[in-house]
Amino acid sequence: MIFSRDLCADIILANGKIITVDGEGTIASAVAVKDGRILRVGSDEQVLETLGETTRIIDLLGKTVVPGLIDSHMHPGAYGVYRVGGVQCGPDLNSIPELLERLAEKAENTPKGKWILGFTLDDVRLGRYPTRWELDSVTPDNPLYIQRRDGHIGVANSLALEAGKVSKDTPDPPHGIIDRDESGVPTGVLREAAKDLVYLKMPKYTEEDFYNGLKLVFDEFIELGLTTVHASMTYHNEFKAMQRMKRNRALKLRVCVHASGRDEGLLESLITAGIQTPFGDDWLKLTEIEWVFDNSTSGRTAAYYKPYVGEPDNKGILAYEQDDLTDRVTRAHLAGLRVGLDGIGDRGIDRALDAIEAALKVKPVEDHRHRIEHCCHVTPEIQDRLIKLRVI
Repeated sequence: MIFSRDLCADIILANGKIITVDGEGTIASAVAVKDGRILRVGSDEQVLETLGETTRIIDLLGKTVVPGLIDSHMHPGAYGVYRVGGVQCGPDLNSIPELLERLAEKAENTPKGKWILGFTLDDVRLGRYPTRWELDSVTPDNPLYIQRRDGHIGVANSLALEAGKVSKDTPDPPHGIIDRDESGVPTGVLREAAKDLVYLKMPKYTEEDFYNGLKLVFDEFIELGLTTVHASMTYHNEFKAMQRMKRNRALKLRVCVHASGRDEGLLESLITAGIQTPFGDDWLKLTEIEWVFDNSTSGRTAAYYKPYVGEPDNKGILAYEQDDLTDRVTRAHLAGLRVGLDGIGDRGIDRALDAIEAALKVKPVEDHRHRIEHCCHVTPEIQDRLIKLRVI
């Protein structure tokens, strides 16, 4: 029987191994898809019953089909603009000389005075961070800022430090640390809020920058089997680029948007507009507003109750004052916005849960679906709190 076009499958994948991930662990041989949804799964004979005049049939030749992968926390916008306009500083480099050689090549092809952005610096693989003076030797005419692979620490050359007005007399900003040598002179390494002194002086990324970058990285994600991504800390220009991709039929995977709580005025705009989460459709959906509250274990800035090995005075840094974070979370919660808080160390997760718990006391909601992003060092006590508060 041949079905009419409005009833038949668009695509049939047959003669393969279809991993269904149902309760019984069933492996079928064929699957039919219509309008982007699974129409039927089963034997070749069963699925071919959905065949129509316009159906495309793909013979899998025994190959395996798995469900699309979902990445629950990533930064596609930042990754995209880095890939398009930046210079990769790891993890493929194994020494400081190799890093300097790559930066020198980038500087040779960059107009004098233009910022250079480096990304994915791996100080562990390199053995240490480069100093500002080493960076000056290969980028004497360009302000340079390099982001560590975790995004929580940056390294700047002297021109970039000057742009950020970072000098020997500059105090550490709240929630940040400026590394210094024995004489108190900044070495170029900027931890947490200190990196913003320089990073925020760089030219702002435009909607066009994000659009070009997202097209590149979304294609890469699809090749890796990702069909849905959660876009963490999405700024308004990045969100506009995603909407433009959707209008242009260029959005090839599903995106759950985590609005950036750092984007000045964005929370207030969402509240004023009456936006509640989830908002959108299957392809592009605003699912939460997020704050990076806790930081990086590998960068030794995540907040723990016990100090880091070899650093008895270092228990990490939290990115907001507790009262400030609680106020932000409560305002979002009362407005019907799901909240995501980055919590990595045990102290960071606990303090994030404190903010969510305070908001729930003001307005109890059983299925609120607030989240702790990353949620790494989960002790049994924290696990109990997560269950009690119904936090994801």
